[in-house]
Amino acid sequence: MSRPLWPPLLQTSSGALPKDCEVAVIGASLPGLYCALRLAQGGARVLLLESEPSLGEGSVGRGNGLVHLGVGEHPIQLVEAIGHADAQAFIQLSLRSIELLRQYSKWTSEGGIWAASMDREDKGIARSSAWLTEIGVACEDLHGRALDEHLGQAAFSMGRLHLQEGTLQPRELIRHLAELAIGAGAVLRLGHEVVSADREGDWIVLRGPSGTCRAEVVLFAGGWKCSKVESFFEEKVFPVRAQHLWEEGESGIKVGGRTQHGYVSWAPAAKGLLVSGCRWASPHMEVGETVEKINPRVGSQLDRFRTRFGRKENAQRFEWTSIMDFSCDGLPVLGPLPGQARKIACAGFSGQDLGLALACGELLCEGILNASAASIPRRLHAGRFV
Repeated sequence: MSRPLWPPLLQTSSGALPKDCEVAVIGASLPGLYCALRLAQGGARVLLLESEPSLGEGSVGRGNGLVHLGVGEHPIQLVEAIGHADAQAFIQLSLRSIELLRQYSKWTSEGGIWAASMDREDKGIARSSAWLTEIGVACEDLHGRALDEHLGQAAFSMGRLHLQEGTLQPRELIRHLAELAIGAGAVLRLGHEVVSADREGDWIVLRGPSGTCRAEVVLFAGGWKCSKVESFFEEKVFPVRAQHLWEEGESGIKVGGRTQHGYVSWAPAAKGLLVSGCRWASPHMEVGETVEKINPRVGSQLDRFRTRFGRKENAQRFEWTSIMDFSCDGLPVLGPLPGQARKIACAGFSGQDLGLALACGELLCEGILNASAASIPRRLHAGRFV
């Protein structure tokens, strides 16, 4: 079957748009919902606009629920790319995001494994472990039987265990945050596409087919779709299609994880096993894809990877896709747009929303509510592209 039978996450969103608001959040994504909640709790009049007719249709709601620390690549690669100090600040931000996430979600499994399944990947894991230990992040390298005990079976020979990571039900998280945001006073409007956000006097005027609203501040949390509204995001944030395969049956898997330099992941799921990734099987890495369509080449590689955890005959299976938003350098894009202080970015999480978005949103909301410059890590600031 092409996609799971997920019931739509509908919320009360009828009625006309308000004439104006203090903060308009474009995109009911994970960061969008969290920012709407924090801003409303802080006393701001918040309007949350989502182009889809229901919640949970983005990369988190249709994702695998794996909470990863850091970025998609090995942590040591982050160090080599941006330096020790900036990489350490980034990991601390991720740890804070995971801490916040635990306040709003019930986890279905604890711990995460980064396993070696390709040439020289064991060296990347070992070097990353040494660096993480150096900066005080708890992790443990596992070999042979010790790794098998955490996985529930022999699937890999070597890996690293992160106790901070785990698995959750992403759609339940989306639902919970939406309900909290509405309860705090945020106005949610589903099925409202924003086509322009132009400065007019003291306001930013948002226009779309279903109405117009004026805002003092606009927070862009709609991922790659933001480029349709604001030219700044063009070629900086773009869509990448992820693919997932769920198979029914007891797998024995106790914890989720990732391998192949972060391009493949697995997770214990309700009554089955979930594997995701393998977009390298597509010549263009699924970059630029916005249509929810199964790629057979990717699917065949996911099926091949699944056999690491045993074969099952005649098991019920589902395949589906989700569209992630990537940034051009793999790091989130945060803060005021260059030359446009009232337009604020919160996008480009490159598939790592669960491990990053809440702490990033916390920084931005602090700046908006206190009318101050948020302490955004310099490597993540939107101004880095100037």
